[in-house]
Amino acid sequence: MLLQMDADRAENVPDQTPVKAAEGARDPLSAGEQMWNEFRADLWEFLPWLAAGVGIFLAFWLLAVILRGVTSRLATSRGVDRSLGRLLAKGVYITLIVTGLIVGLETAGIDMTAAIAGLGLTGFALGFALKDIVSNLIAGVLIILYKPFDEGDTVKCGGFEGVVKRIDLRYTFLENEGDDIFLPNSKLFTDPIVVKGGTSSPDMRPEMAAENPPPPPA
Repeated sequence: MLLQMDADRAENVPDQTPVKAAEGARDPLSAGEQMWNEFRADLWEFLPWLAAGVGIFLAFWLLAVILRGVTSRLATSRGVDRSLGRLLAKGVYITLIVTGLIVGLETAGIDMTAAIAGLGLTGFALGFALKDIVSNLIAGVLIILYKPFDEGDTVKCGGFEGVVKRIDLRYTFLENEGDDIFLPNSKLFTDPIVVKGGTSSPDMRPEMAAENPPPPPA
């Protein structure tokens, strides 16, 4: 009787081993399914906030486009200088776009405070790399505000001469015998220039005359 029971136990042992191996093989699959389910749940929870953030940004973008046109038309109707009007319109547009981007990202759940803090060193390096662009932007704003020359004036600077067609934030566009000349604003603001025309600000004329004295009589 005992021998018969031992034989039965011996027959049952090999049958249990594959079952345990199969159970062990199913564990990684269950973990993968659990990770996928968690990711899918988080994604479905995040999508409404992402859609809300995109909607807010698009609303700010549409508002920026509308207000840019309104600002430009108001500046023209009030007799504001065209370059200054473009500067004001562009400032309104950029301000609303940046605001919409920040609000949209915050709505989507992205902590902009931590992101801005993390960009401190990166922003310093980026600012150093873009120092020429920044100097042109600042010079463009100062040129538009102080108006050492205006559109329609003939300007000579650093061997380049032409009629001013447009003053932008980064460049001043000249035309000379059909050729387009793009002069960086920083060069126009720091280098001596000769202005031929009577439309620029009279307050700047004495300074220009001092920087560019007339040639001595022959």
